[in-house]
Amino acid sequence: MRYWAAFNSNFASPISVVDCATDLTTRLEAGYYTIVISDDRQRPDWLSPNINWLPWGDEQYPKLMVFRNMLPASNFHHAVRDAWASCAINFDFMNIPDRSVLDNMGPCSKDKMGDYCPDAVWCDKSTFLHGGWRACIKGH
Repeated sequence: MRYWAAFNSNFASPISVVDCATDLTTRLEAGYYTIVISDDRQRPDWLSPNINWLPWGDEQYPKLMVFRNMLPASNFHHAVRDAWASCAINFDFMNIPDRSVLDNMGPCSKDKMGDYCPDAVWCDKSTFLHGGWRACIKGH
């Protein structure tokens, strides 16, 4: 992948970005990354330095995670572009779709992007602290 960014955004019109993680600034472990989003006002001290963190932002708004990438080559077929072409909805940022429509795009996007599609799960703090991302994925 040539470039990628993951954005935590408010899921309300107008869509506004709370914060983002990019390939340039994200810490990797064996080529993989973990990003924790929490409602802490600053990076929580319970996170180890190798874990990336994004703030939740204003709690009055639901959130939308957006993933973007730049193609390494025109024949690369595991990009957001390919998922969007097959799984797209009418999302013009003025008429925000129902949350369930976006949630249903997940499996289709994973199908198209394969290992290049990030896995995301809700995980409580205790589970994460005791078992890391593996415990969180296992619980879903």
